[in-house]
Amino acid sequence: MSAEAGLHAVEVSAPDAILLDLHMPVVDGVAFLRRLRADEHQQHTPVAIVTGDYFIDDTVSNELSGLGAEVYLKPLWLEDLVTITHGLVKVAQ
Repeated sequence: MSAEAGLHAVEVSAPDAILLDLHMPVVDGVAFLRRLRADEHQQHTPVAIVTGDYFIDDTVSNELSGLGAEVYLKPLWLEDLVTITHGLVKVAQ
């Protein structure tokens, strides 16, 4: 799903949590998260970012943290994704 499609889906469905890739076509995960947090209804939606990027610039890492996202590094097993998702949903409740 593209960032634009994801942002539209958020507007339509108001998810309890979001699992986000850092690298997406056209708009990356950081820009997506900035736009998400600009929406007053999505300022507290729990977000986990998954990436294979082991060397995230400190500025980007600090911004992601400031925007309320937790970063998880690939590779992840299915069980890991389930655990992360359950944690996000618990935060949302």
